[in-house]
Amino acid sequence: MDLEQLTGRYRRLKGELAAAYGVQPWPAGRIDRLAQEIAEAEQALFGGKAKPQRASRDGSQPAQVERHRITPFGQRTAEPAVK
Repeated sequence: MDLEQLTGRYRRLKGELAAAYGVQPWPAGRIDRLAQEIAEAEQALFGGKAKPQRASRDGSQPAQVERHRITPFGQRTAEPAVK
């Protein structure tokens, strides 16, 4: 399956899952099956692959964004989130 097909399948499954949660009582077996299929699609999309880097507008390397961990009280720590 190519990336476009896999992405389409992932979106379709997410829509089906949202619809399943809208039914009362919840169809537990269907929800479990859809959650498993979504996990498999996510693994195929993102597992073992590096995240694609988007180039900046001028075509150069993407800008590095400084990120910080936030404590539960909203204060920054000295340790950066991404090294």
